[in-house]
Amino acid sequence: MRIVLPYYGYLITPKQGLTDLFYLVDLDLVRGEVVRVDLVTRAARGKKILGNWCRKSLVAGVLSKDAPMVWLQELREAGVWHRAVRGEDLQEMLNDWWCSAQGEALAGRGLDEALAAREERCR
Repeated sequence: MRIVLPYYGYLITPKQGLTDLFYLVDLDLVRGEVVRVDLVTRAARGKKILGNWCRKSLVAGVLSKDAPMVWLQELREAGVWHRAVRGEDLQEMLNDWWCSAQGEALAGRGLDEALAAREERCR
């Protein structure tokens, strides 16, 4: 079973200020592996900008210095995938995102399809 889970975070840099980070994580729940992680960023700079999305694919397990992914290690250590296979905590994981309704809509889709739908809603 595979599912795409969304995650929201933020990064503050001297040059860009506040940058919202939206991750889409493609998980294989049976094998307990991260298949792929996509990072979608939107520069806030003090005001909401609905456009100007950019996409950056990250190889799972490779940490980018400008994309803090400590949470990924935390999920591994917490054994989230094993609990998710039993159906526990899955809804809680989805609700962690900034908008659970959109998160639920992403669940179960392929990563490319989910990302395209996410970008379309944000235009």
